[in-house]
Amino acid sequence: MCSSDLALPTALACRGEPAALPGPYGAEVAKAIPQVEKVSGLRFKTPPKVETRSRDELRSFLEAKFNEEQPALEMAGEERAYKLFGLLPDSIRLRPFLLSLLAEQVVGYYDPATKVLYVVRGGSGSKDPPPEVVTVTITHELAHALQDQYLPLDSLSKLHGDNDRTMAAQAVIEGGATYDQLSVMLGGGNMFARMPGGWDRVRQMIRDSQGTMPVFATAPMFIRETLLFPYLSGAEFIRQFREKRQGESPLTRLPASTEQVMHPGKLLDTVDAPLTVTLPRPDGGTVVYAGYSLDSSGRPRGYGQYVVLDHGNGYRTLYAHASQLFVRCGQQVARGTVIAAVGSVGKSTGPHLHRSEEHTSELQSR
Repeated sequence: MCSSDLALPTALACRGEPAALPGPYGAEVAKAIPQVEKVSGLRFKTPPKVETRSRDELRSFLEAKFNEEQPALEMAGEERAYKLFGLLPDSIRLRPFLLSLLAEQVVGYYDPATKVLYVVRGGSGSKDPPPEVVTVTITHELAHALQDQYLPLDSLSKLHGDNDRTMAAQAVIEGGATYDQLSVMLGGGNMFARMPGGWDRVRQMIRDSQGTMPVFATAPMFIRETLLFPYLSGAEFIRQFREKRQGESPLTRLPASTEQVMHPGKLLDTVDAPLTVTLPRPDGGTVVYAGYSLDSSGRPRGYGQYVVLDHGNGYRTLYAHASQLFVRCGQQVARGTVIAAVGSVGKSTGPHLHRSEEHTSELQSR
């Protein structure tokens, strides 16, 4: 057995497996450590400490993390913006909903502040997680513990003021742990290419597994996609990074934008740095069109459902693909008036705001 200072085991147990570390799940952790090191290409400087927590303690931890990483005022502003854009229904209170959703999903977590890997245990009225779930969780959280020894994860959680850059960093962290976890489960190497359906099948399996959770299944699409992005797009980024940068750790070259996560070539081939664009606040004006763009069969096409404002200074602004319109033709609107809800009506691949300006009959998309 190991000494009390948690030194990595060098002896092998009788059956040829690493000697168990002290503490809960010591055998599982000792077995997973060399597997995670092999697929990640990194080595633990010190092994993590493992403890168990109840579901109530987990929720208290998540609430504390929310207060630290998402100040109440900041999240309230995000909730208001999401509802104005039509991304969240008025009935949802974002903070308690996310807490319930995360508490439903989390079986274990690594806390970079305490350097401890926690595994959730059952309590009154609840059972311990199944052993196979615990094994997967330990592998995933060990990957985070290893990352933290090469890049302080606690510092990333304190980033504020640039949501896109923060999401890009989270994609590397969660995507890396997801990719390493899957690599361990599938035996490492290029197992994804040999699987039926390949990497696309793996992505769909992750989506399907999340859909079986009751709270997650009821979440608006915007929340589901936002939560899945770091795992799915992040894991795809890690896959391409390791193909193109063999022997290099992705922790040394973090993407600066989610565009670089979704299009890794913009970081790995030629660096396409993000450009900060500040749009002027739109002026008020007269609604000169509010309705649909329809094809010959009466179905929405092109811009779908959209609004055009005439500002009276030679410029008109078009807002397209709306899911709902709140103004009518001829109406005068002031700056700050909510005129439509974000949608994906017409020729669109997903909910977004399309804003264009035209002047002297020339359309200039922004």
